[in-house]
Amino acid sequence: MEISIANENRRLREIVQQLLDRIDDNQRIQRHFHNFELSLLNSTDLHSTISLLLDEACRHFRLASSSLILLDTEGSLEELFDATQVNYHQSRLQLRRGSEFYDKIYPDTPRVLLQEVDVLTATRLFPGTPKVGSAAFLPLQHQTQIFGSLHFASSDSARFVASKGTDLLDHLAAVTSQSLRHTIAIERENLKSLLDPILEIGNARYFNRTLSRELDRARREASHLSCMLLIVSAHNEQITPVLKSLVKELKENIRRVDVCSVIDENCIAVLLPGSDSRQSQTLADRIRRSIMKLGFGDQVAIGVHSWKARKTKNGLSEDALEKAGVELVSQAKEKVIPLNS
Repeated sequence: MEISIANENRRLREIVQQLLDRIDDNQRIQRHFHNFELSLLNSTDLHSTISLLLDEACRHFRLASSSLILLDTEGSLEELFDATQVNYHQSRLQLRRGSEFYDKIYPDTPRVLLQEVDVLTATRLFPGTPKVGSAAFLPLQHQTQIFGSLHFASSDSARFVASKGTDLLDHLAAVTSQSLRHTIAIERENLKSLLDPILEIGNARYFNRTLSRELDRARREASHLSCMLLIVSAHNEQITPVLKSLVKELKENIRRVDVCSVIDENCIAVLLPGSDSRQSQTLADRIRRSIMKLGFGDQVAIGVHSWKARKTKNGLSEDALEKAGVELVSQAKEKVIPLNS
């Protein structure tokens, strides 16, 4: 009898220990989600928020991939993303004009879904991901209206299954919704002070902010960054019409990733991420021919310079990057040549 009681006590202690371990595990998971949500709530710019959702989330939660689709019925988000040079993360960030996608995934009341995904869906939502075993679909809502969908992919088919609880993911979806709406609103307000109201391109502050960001990106990727300057020498009353014509020609010739700003009353600067000296010179020649056709050859000068970030053991310091930015612009200015020369 005593042996039986001892065995029973041992078994009960094991059960209690298992429950305590389970509580500890649940608390660790909860803290893990809480830490990520704090990062989201502390983010004050769109670039950081989207990077958290599409890059950091994969590391933090050990995902195969993640993606984000936002509803953009009027195209205002696309304009904002273009103006602020948002990275689309290899097509894992998508903007949709219609709600058909959401209606298909969330046909009833929008709620977090855990399920396996077919190959076609995996290819569309998680491009470049070798294997997607299961996925979590998190609806993003504001006042019961859905405005986006966040997706987490796992190579493990047993990770996101319908039988598992979704409380933590429900909370994450709510925090993500709040964070995205907040940073989009901040970015729209900030953009107003960074745009030239007449030319409708970035001003000098916008150029400096973008230059710092693109230099940092070039440093991380050990890639090129080029700068093209167009300087107008027309009479004061003619400068604005000429600048407007130049902006129109530039927008028709540069890529979406290129950044066009007015940095002085008679100078437009264009940043060309990833463009080496040959590519940037080819673009400058094309724009030169285009401007010549407008009859501004005696009023406009153009120059271009390229910078290549070198891979170093410790990377470039902030001071070194700032110096590289000053050098990039000054070298482009030194190479400025009148179009009709």
